[in-house]
Amino acid sequence: MEVWTFEKVEERPDVYVDLKGQEIDMSGDTAEVRDDLAELIRFYNDHPPYTQFKTFWHAFDSPISVHLDGQSPCASRLFAIAKDLEKRIGISQGRVRP
Repeated sequence: MEVWTFEKVEERPDVYVDLKGQEIDMSGDTAEVRDDLAELIRFYNDHPPYTQFKTFWHAFDSPISVHLDGQSPCASRLFAIAKDLEKRIGISQGRVRP
């Protein structure tokens, strides 16, 4: 299985670019949403084990969980970013296929 080099991600991006090259615009989100995303990205940037990161962001008390209720306008963007971060860390650790 191919393993990629781990790359850190900017903590408060205005535009997040996923592994497919798609841009996710975060510039219009509230400071609270961006702070919570930054907390998740900081955890990712610490390069935890894949399963720990996956469990962390899926947890009920994760920094972004309050926004993933399906009602929040940013829910789909945060979910997409969290899944992308999960895939990045999984690939870098040889746990997920590119």
